[in-house]
Parts: sequence; structure tokens; C-alpha cells
Amino acid sequence: MKSTKVFFLIVIFSTIILGQEDVNNKLELTGSLFADTKIISGTYSALSSNPMAYDLPGKKSPVLSGVLSAILPGAGQVYNEDWWIAGVFVVVEVALITTAVVYDNRATTRRLFPKLC
Repeated sequence: MKSTKVFFLIVIFSTIILGQEDVNNKLELTGSLFADTKIISGTYSALSSNPMAYDLPGKKSPVLSGVLSAILPGAGQVYNEDWWIAGVFVVVEVALITTAVVYDNRATTRRLFPKLC
């Protein structure tokens, strides 16, 4: 039992000491597969100026996507070329608008012609 405790203490302390990350050798990746492979291989020319570069090819503006989505739900997804998600937004939006119009018309009919309903 005592040897098991000693073994676990050695394992815990060795992982704490040897598991430390060297901050100087840490790569800052962008999230773009194209740019990250170039950063890792060391052939990315913009790495010296800005490691979190927003001038990557094919990078879309998140601000513009948010503004488009605020104007029309699903428009930001179209801008980002996420066609399936944009289609889901359009279907849900049409369903909600249709439901609102139908129930509004039913309420108007019941209010104007209460004896017919």
C-alpha cells in the first residue's frame, strides 16, 4: 500500500515537472487550415508581421456576417457560404412568418365575426 502511494506521488510530480509547456516555443495558430499548415512548416511569409493574420486568403469578415444576420436571419450564413445552415434559417423564418400571419387572420376573423366562429 505504501509503495503504491509512493509510485503515484512520483508519477504526479513527474508529470507536473516534465509536463510544463515552453512559452517561447508556442505557435499561435489562426484556425485556418491553409494558414496553419504554412505556419507549422515555416513557409508563411506574414508570420513575422502578424501571427493572427486577418489578411488570409478566403477569410470572411465576422462583423459583416453579423450585420447581415441582424438584417435578415440566414444572410450571414449565405455570406459565409454555409448553404445548409442558411437553408434551415430560411425554412424556419418562412414557417414562423406564415404561422404569425395565419393566427393573426384567425384572431381578426373572430373579433369581427364572433357569431360565425
